[in-house]
Amino acid sequence: NPADDAPAAELEPDERQPGEALCPQRYNADKLRRIQRSMGSYFWAALYQQRPAPRDGDMFRRQWFSIVQALPRGCRFGRYWDKAGSAGKGAYSAGVLMAVSPDGRFFVVNVVRGQWSSGQRETVVLQTAHLDGQRYREVAIWVEQEPGSGGKESAENTVRNLAGFTARAEPVHGDKVLLAGPLAALLEVDGNTLW
Repeated sequence: NPADDAPAAELEPDERQPGEALCPQRYNADKLRRIQRSMGSYFWAALYQQRPAPRDGDMFRRQWFSIVQALPRGCRFGRYWDKAGSAGKGAYSAGVLMAVSPDGRFFVVNVVRGQWSSGQRETVVLQTAHLDGQRYREVAIWVEQEPGSGGKESAENTVRNLAGFTARAEPVHGDKVLLAGPLAALLEVDGNTLW
């Protein structure tokens, strides 16, 4: 067999120590650490460590958030709704209320979520808008508008249901996980961005 006569492949020993750059002339260790901090561990593992892996369900980790006792004065508020329409099963509808302070810090203030029928969901959305208005006065409301005429009609119905509130439909394009990636990377490297 000719393959038996082939010389055995020999690997040269890797003289680098753990943590040293593979090609320091191109990217030294300090530059690599800055790149890792800027992109977060998920993209770093795929692009620089050759270890692509599916998300592990911990896209947003609890340790990236701090709990505060009170919001600073002068915050602006907005709630975004991601709607689903299956009672007791499937995807959840969720409405996340966030605030931004005058100095640019973001706060997750409240999350409402459930597996409601479309009618139940519209009732919850309206009740939540009333409660937000009583507590925070002016709260802008955005509703996800899924692609297609059904998504547009559903979003328009929700905005119509919210007559008297500042409500808008927002068309979305692309995968939700991919769209959330930049925020997850920012939070991982700068946990003080979101409170």
